[in-house]
Amino acid sequence: MKERYDKNTKIPEFRLRDKVLLREHVVPVGRSPKLVDKFNGPYYITDCGPNFTYKLRRCSDQKEVKAMVNASNLRQYVDPTDFRDPPQAPERPVPDNPPDAQNNPPADNDQDDQIADDESTDSDTNSDNGDEPNNVIDDTFHEVEKLLNNRKTRGIQYFLVKWKDGSKPTWEPKQNI
Repeated sequence: MKERYDKNTKIPEFRLRDKVLLREHVVPVGRSPKLVDKFNGPYYITDCGPNFTYKLRRCSDQKEVKAMVNASNLRQYVDPTDFRDPPQAPERPVPDNPPDAQNNPPADNDQDDQIADDESTDSDTNSDNGDEPNNVIDDTFHEVEKLLNNRKTRGIQYFLVKWKDGSKPTWEPKQNI
C-alpha cells in the first residue's frame, strides 16, 4: 500500500528563505468554505525540520508560527508584481502612398473639390444618425439635457446622453462630456 502512495508523491523542494503560502484548514463562522481563501500568507521558511516539516515566519509582521508545518500544507508563493504587462501589439505604419494611388492617373483638381464638397454635405446630413460611426472630429458644443445611464467598457466610462436638440440619445465617452 505504501509503495503505491509513494509512486505519485513528489519530494517538496522548499529551501530556507523561500516564500510560501500556508493552507488554512479552519473556516470562519458564517463564511462559506468555497468563498474563503484556502491559503494565507506569504510566509518565509526560517528552519527545516524532520520529515519535510518547516518553521515559518509571516512576512507582513515577522510573527513566527508556533508549530512546525508539514510540506503538504505549503504552496510556493508567486509574487504578483513579478509578472510583466501583456505585450502591446505594435502599431502598423501608414504608407504615404496607398497602393491605389500609384496605378491611377491624377484627376482634375476642380472635380476633386466638387466631390469633396458633396461628400462633406452628405456627412453633415448623416451625422444625426447614431448607427454609423462619425470619423470627423467635431469641436462644436452641444447642450446636454440629461445623463440617462452609464457603463464601463474596456476601462473607459461611457454615458448615455440625452441632448437638448431632441436628437437620439448616444453613448459618449467621459472625456467628451
